[in-house]
Amino acid sequence: MITDEMIKTEFVHRIVSRDMKRIYATQADVVNTYLSGGTGRLKEFLTSAPFQLVTVSQFEKVYHMRLFNYLRFLDIKYRRGEQMKLRRNLHLYNRVVWGVLKGDTEPDILYGFTQEVRKHINAELEETLKEK
Repeated sequence: MITDEMIKTEFVHRIVSRDMKRIYATQADVVNTYLSGGTGRLKEFLTSAPFQLVTVSQFEKVYHMRLFNYLRFLDIKYRRGEQMKLRRNLHLYNRVVWGVLKGDTEPDILYGFTQEVRKHINAELEETLKEK
């Protein structure tokens, strides 16, 4: 039996997973384009997309998104003179993380759970149960 709570949980999981992948992909693109050189550790880290889902209970999930500490302050390094043009292109933390979370994730979760979405997810979950 598929409950309404299961459908809501699956909907939120899909939205959050989609947007976490988008955040890491955007950050990896910026690092590849504007911060080539160095050890490559940041590029490797972002490419691996260290996103983790922890199930607390049947209907409660906690999402962990890991970020390097220095990623938040990397654009500060390029704040003077000629480096200002580079800094404008460094969408690594605030512009990406908060832009996606507040601009895409939050509205999709608040307003995107329509009857059509509910029916679609219900059908997918029922099909998955039949296959098992």
